[in-house]
Amino acid sequence: MTLATIWRIVIWLWVVSEIAIGIGTRAKKSSASVRDRGSLILLWVVIGIATFTAGAVREIQGETLPITSYWAKGVGLAILAVGLALRWTAMLTLGRYFTSNVAIQEGQSVLHTGVYRFMRHPSYTGLWLAFVGLAIHFRNGWSLAITLIAITLAMLYRMHVEEAALVDAFGADYESDQKSTSRLIPGVY
Repeated sequence: MTLATIWRIVIWLWVVSEIAIGIGTRAKKSSASVRDRGSLILLWVVIGIATFTAGAVREIQGETLPITSYWAKGVGLAILAVGLALRWTAMLTLGRYFTSNVAIQEGQSVLHTGVYRFMRHPSYTGLWLAFVGLAIHFRNGWSLAITLIAITLAMLYRMHVEEAALVDAFGADYESDQKSTSRLIPGVY
């Protein structure tokens, strides 16, 4: 099996899993306090536009980064796989409390176990890493910039919305968590 074939398989698994997650974990207003403020739709729109635009720029300009196709695919795939593993681990750790829209559910509390001991938003860290891997795969400087800047800004807005909802729901417990754990990258941010 070639590296290109592995890429196609992983990308399709990622896309299908995100669609399933988006549909299957969406909290209903009747069963949770939904506080999404349009951040889920914004994130999906930005991801769609950014990846389409990055791909189009790559097709028009070609490869502009000084890295061979083989190495870009290998490094990009490795980063993407680590990102997906982290994202899925974060979701499994939250279990039934993970929702695709920002929502606080009955019985939910602030988690201090698993990957949540080190960062408050490991699912977003994993998603961001997956897009870093995809952006490297494009092998184009503008495509890399478009992908990472647009998606980072959308995720930062979503984290702002989510953290406001968590502070509102859990007060001092979540504020304490904010002081003791990093937002995305342990020890950095």
